[in-house]
Amino acid sequence: MKLKRTLAVVLAAAMLLPAASLTAQAATDDVVYYTGLSLTEDTVIDHTIGISGPLNLNGYKLAVVGDLILAGDADLSDSEVYIDGNFQHRSGQLKIGNGRLTVGGDYCLATPNYSSTNEFLYYTGADAVLRMDNADGYMCVMGNCYYSSNYSSAYNVLSAGTLELQGNFEQQGATDAFPAGKNHRVLFTGDGIQTVYFAGAGSSGFGTLGTSENANESVVIQRGRILAAENGAKLESFAQYGTLNLGGSSLYVSEDFTQYGDVNANAGRLTVGGNYEQIKGYIDLNNGTVDIAGSYRMASPEYSDGELIGYKSTDATFVMNDAGDHMLVGGDFYIASNYTTAAPTISSALEHWSLAAILSRPETAAALVQQKVIR
Repeated sequence: MKLKRTLAVVLAAAMLLPAASLTAQAATDDVVYYTGLSLTEDTVIDHTIGISGPLNLNGYKLAVVGDLILAGDADLSDSEVYIDGNFQHRSGQLKIGNGRLTVGGDYCLATPNYSSTNEFLYYTGADAVLRMDNADGYMCVMGNCYYSSNYSSAYNVLSAGTLELQGNFEQQGATDAFPAGKNHRVLFTGDGIQTVYFAGAGSSGFGTLGTSENANESVVIQRGRILAAENGAKLESFAQYGTLNLGGSSLYVSEDFTQYGDVNANAGRLTVGGNYEQIKGYIDLNNGTVDIAGSYRMASPEYSDGELIGYKSTDATFVMNDAGDHMLVGGDFYIASNYTTAAPTISSALEHWSLAAILSRPETAAALVQQKVIR
């Protein structure tokens, strides 16, 4: 059963503890501000708080019935934090460690900008970082996640742990501000369509796409990177950047797959329910299977005034050099690569060709190789 954003969930998770008596610095616009906060027991705070100094949990649980505004460092090691509202992370390092963070609303790592009448205008980057480097670390955002750190991968570390998302995700800020490694998992468990957009796709991106009984299959990655996938992982559509290496696992994309990065099937299986469009990069089957229900096209689209007017050849390659390679294309097959037979591309790839396809332009492939086509 999926978690829902309710006060009952937060208080139950915090063991129905009484509200703590804490000394505040000031209260402004219904926000109670603290110059640092250090827990000496499991604590429930029943209002929105702002913390301008370090948050020291000391191994205890903290539940906030409202929003949390953090402008300082926080270390969740051996601790748990439950926020019923939104988490605004404006500065400082948030270290998850082996702890657990559950945000009932949105998690926003960014700097809000306001008008002279105190109306919210937009977000810009924040001098804030997120660190997840422990396999037991867990962070769940039940709302949307907006991540705009001014710092690079030298400071933002996502090398282990699990990030569970139930809303949309957007990355802005420094190009490599969200450099998740392969041992960092992301789980999508929301209801309905969830969207993902990485402004720095390739340098930033997710590590391993995880699976669970609550996994949401309606995930639209508008622009993003995934390094690997757990067996049976599913998406709705994927505009792929960076390098995807299946490593023996299967990934199912129910609609279209658009490739801007590199894909290594690597003894795994990539199933695409719609069309596969390879605009850049290489695809290497590497003893794996690529099964496309629609058409496959390697080409670069051309536009005029925002309208698609045709396709031209592109700097992309296609590698099938192993006897275990298998590609199935239910629709048309079209390749327009700028590379010649000197490159490790379709020219050598089709040596061990095992393909069920309808060739829309057989003369294109014939000009490169002598084909073996199974119809």
